[in-house]
Amino acid sequence: MIGLTAGSTYSQSISVSAVNEHAGFSQSEFPLKLGSLSFSASQISFGDIQLVRPSAWSVSPQGEKVGVLKPDINLNIQLLEYSGATLAEKELDFFDRADETLAIYQFDDGRAVVRDNVANFTFFGPDADLIYSVSNSSRSPDGERESELATDRAGKTIVLYNPVISYGATSGSRARLVYGEGDHTIFFRDDSRRITQLKVSPDGAFISILASDGRGDKAYLFDRFGNKLFESELDQGQAGLTVSKGGEFITAYSRGRVQAFNVLTGERIGSSTSRNPVFYASYIPEDEIILVLGGNLNGDLITEPMASAIHVSKRQIAREDIGFSLSVLNTGNIDIQREQSNRYRVSGLNRELNISTNF
Repeated sequence: MIGLTAGSTYSQSISVSAVNEHAGFSQSEFPLKLGSLSFSASQISFGDIQLVRPSAWSVSPQGEKVGVLKPDINLNIQLLEYSGATLAEKELDFFDRADETLAIYQFDDGRAVVRDNVANFTFFGPDADLIYSVSNSSRSPDGERESELATDRAGKTIVLYNPVISYGATSGSRARLVYGEGDHTIFFRDDSRRITQLKVSPDGAFISILASDGRGDKAYLFDRFGNKLFESELDQGQAGLTVSKGGEFITAYSRGRVQAFNVLTGERIGSSTSRNPVFYASYIPEDEIILVLGGNLNGDLITEPMASAIHVSKRQIAREDIGFSLSVLNTGNIDIQREQSNRYRVSGLNRELNISTNF
C-alpha cells in the first residue's frame, strides 16, 4: 500500500483544458451530440425548440436524445432528437401530472423509462409505445424513498434500486436487475445499510454499490449478472466509487481522501488526501495514475474546481486549479476515458475536458 501527501511533489505536472467546442459554454449549458442544451428553473432549450416548465426531462448518455414529460390536460411524453426534432409524442392518461416523484430516463437508442408513484417504472420504445412496467416497491409498512434507475451508456444493464427502505428504527436498501417484462432479479439487499451510490459501468459489465449504516461505509462490486466480485469496509463519509475498465480496480473517494483497491486481492494500492472536496476520482491502471476532480458542489454548480493526478508507484502528485466554471447535472454520468498514455477525456460535465499529465 502506498500513501501519498502533497509533500511528495517534484517535477510532475497536470494540464486541464476545455474541449474547443465547449469552451464558451455557460454553467447552465450542456453538450449534446451536436450543439448544446440550456436550462433554467422554468425552461429548457436546444436545437430549434424551447420547452417551458416541463415536469421532468433528461438527456441520453451520449447526447443523442432528450426525453421530456410535459404537463397538459394529461401528462405527455415527448422524445426528441438533439436537433430539437420530435421523434414521438404520446399522451399518458394513466399518469398523475401532479405526481412529485415523476422522472424520465432517456436512452440513446430512443427508448425511455418513466418513474411515477415513488417506485413504478414504465418502459417505452422509441415510438413512445408502452412496452412493459415494473413495480420496484418494497411494500415496507414504514415507507421508502423514491426508487432510482441506473444503467450503462447503451442501456443494456438496467438496475432499479431502493436507496432507503424504512424498517422501524433502522433503514435498509436493495437493488434488482431488469431484463424484460416479468424478468427481473433482486441481487442486493441489506436491511441495515442505505445505498448512497449505485453505478453501472459505461460498458455495462459491472455494478458498484456504496452503502452506509451511519457508522461506516461498505463498497461492493458485482458483475452484470449480479454475482458479487468484491466487498470492503470503508470509513464513514465516502462520496462515491468508480471501477476501472476491466473491473480489476475500484476507487473510493470521500470529501478529502481517495483510495484505489485491487479487486482480486483486496489490497489497497494507493491513497491520498485532498485539500478540496472530491466529487470524482478514477484509477487508470495502464498509467498507474489516480485522477481526481475536486471542488465545492452546490446544486448543479462546482466552485473552485481543481484536478489532481497521483502516480502510485512514483509516489508523486500534481495539482492544477481549473480556471473556468463547471457544473454537472448528474454526478453519476461523469466519466474519464484514457485516450493514450497520460492523455484523458472527461465527460458528464457542462464542458468536456482534456487532461494531460507528466511524471
